[in-house]
Amino acid sequence: MEHSRQLSIIIPFYNEAENVDAFLQILSSISLPVEYILVDDGSTDQTLEILKKHIADHTKIISLSKNSGQSTAIKAGIDYSKGNYIAILDGDLQNNPNDINQLLQLVLNNTADVAQGVRVNRQDNITKTFPSAIANSFIRLVFGVKLHDVGCSLKVFKREVSENIIYFNGFHRYFSLLAHINGFKIVELPVAHSKRYAGKSKYGLSRTFTVVKHLLLLKFQPKFLNTKLPYHVKAIF
Repeated sequence: MEHSRQLSIIIPFYNEAENVDAFLQILSSISLPVEYILVDDGSTDQTLEILKKHIADHTKIISLSKNSGQSTAIKAGIDYSKGNYIAILDGDLQNNPNDINQLLQLVLNNTADVAQGVRVNRQDNITKTFPSAIANSFIRLVFGVKLHDVGCSLKVFKREVSENIIYFNGFHRYFSLLAHINGFKIVELPVAHSKRYAGKSKYGLSRTFTVVKHLLLLKFQPKFLNTKLPYHVKAIF
């Protein structure tokens, strides 16, 4: 793939030791020349040690010195990536890495600046689907944009999008909305969704209030969002 079409795939991991091998096995089956940015967000289990088994010329492993949160881990991945096109997804195997290609095509042919996955037949319980439903309804009502699954972690976008959005603690949940606010074109596409392969979810109903708060601030007082996302890289492999 020529440099102008280089793709960086960024995956944050936090205590996903039971998922890493299976996830990277699927990821390696993608028939695209890509740069893999695997970010260990200060895991306390064997995640980093397992990631290091997959060191390769096209793979970069970034180890953060402490757990800094998913937004910060993704931002670190973006900072250390080189591709003109970027894909992000979680490392819990709920999204299928093989769906990246169909999203990428929408960006490569300029149909979209951001190609956003929409989870069909979503395999989550109410502690995850309820906050998501609240956020999507609020976004459609208050921001006037028809996004149906802004929380889906699987996205592909042009690097220029990442250079022109506001970053704050939690931005990863609203990336497509942030891109829309900045005038970029968003296209949604159905993607597969599976039950968590192993391990435990890091989110629940408690984030409903945080989601609403973030959206209200983003609409009316964005200057009060916590835009500090400091991180310390312990090692790069």
